[in-house]
Amino acid sequence: IVLFNKKDNTIIKLYKLLILSLPMSFIGILGMQMHHIFSWYNIILIIYMLVVFKKYKKISKISMLALLLIFTILIVEILWATNLSKSFVEIIQFLIMLIPIVYTYNIKEELPLSSNDANQLLIFYSDICVATACSMLFQYILGTYFNINVGFIEYYGHDRVSFNCLSKGASILPVFMGIGFLILFIRGFYYKIKFSNIIRMLIILVAMILNTSRSGIISMFIIIFLIFFFKFVKKINLKNIIMMILFIILGLFSINYLTSLRYGLNGVLDDNGRFALIYEGLSIFTSSLRNFLLGDGFSGMAISQMVTPHNVIIQTLVQNGIIVTIILSKLFLSYMVSNKNNKYKYLILFIIISGMFVTDFYANAFSTVIFMIVDVYGNKLKLDMS
Repeated sequence: IVLFNKKDNTIIKLYKLLILSLPMSFIGILGMQMHHIFSWYNIILIIYMLVVFKKYKKISKISMLALLLIFTILIVEILWATNLSKSFVEIIQFLIMLIPIVYTYNIKEELPLSSNDANQLLIFYSDICVATACSMLFQYILGTYFNINVGFIEYYGHDRVSFNCLSKGASILPVFMGIGFLILFIRGFYYKIKFSNIIRMLIILVAMILNTSRSGIISMFIIIFLIFFFKFVKKINLKNIIMMILFIILGLFSINYLTSLRYGLNGVLDDNGRFALIYEGLSIFTSSLRNFLLGDGFSGMAISQMVTPHNVIIQTLVQNGIIVTIILSKLFLSYMVSNKNNKYKYLILFIIISGMFVTDFYANAFSTVIFMIVDVYGNKLKLDMS
């Protein structure tokens, strides 16, 4: 249907295909046992890159230099890898995520998308998140009440069971679904509140709670609080006050109920070993000049003997060193400055804040397409207004 829709140009079709393939982005095209590097999502993302590389040649020297430096350091890190196949796969995934974001950032003005097209893609994204939430709830019902297990299910201590649909990480699925929740929230907050969207948000929220991972849901309500805060700085009105009170109650109830499902936790602020991983990661990062500058790589001796830090900054420092971390930070800051007046910038902040609590941020495939769509939307909106 997407491919043969004559109303959409090639770029819009590719974006829609990327969004449609997101629920399956953590499995290969041949099934759950196949590595996600061979997912439909990655294949479509590569096709997208080939199309834009052919049609649009513009890329700044700074962006090109940044990508070359990162690529060079990632290749050099292979010299001390203990698992070559793992290192190659991680490097490919890292670049598949990063290059489309940087390149789209450079050519966004030339892409044949309007702000309305980008807005419709975001709505489409939220629909896919709702569909994923429904699938997870169906998986939960089958597993809990009928003892039928489908998809990825993780069993932990203290009777914790995490239903992950087709995602291989318990902490990742709520982050993906949380983006859909925030898209619907932002549309209701800045435009018109629709009853149908409230139902969609509740479906996503219930799925996020039953998944039992705290990272996504806590990060989501932090973002909602920030949206209210910055709105109050500009103007206080009764509608926003009522909405804020309702969402504070909803947030407290959701987080409290989720915590009650985690019998091994000593409260919502229990770090669950994260601080120990951060400390261990920083110890590896500062253990030598090589690790400080270039990192221990994706399969270095030290990183292979520990659980990867559940923090995007610490993980990047440990695996790729200070140089790559600075370059990525500079790219991110440029992106955020460019989108400072874009109301959907909160989706990106949500992804980053969530990344402070989960591992393997660069392998979270949903991040790439949302970075691109938000950036295109902000740019096209500025052009439409001018």
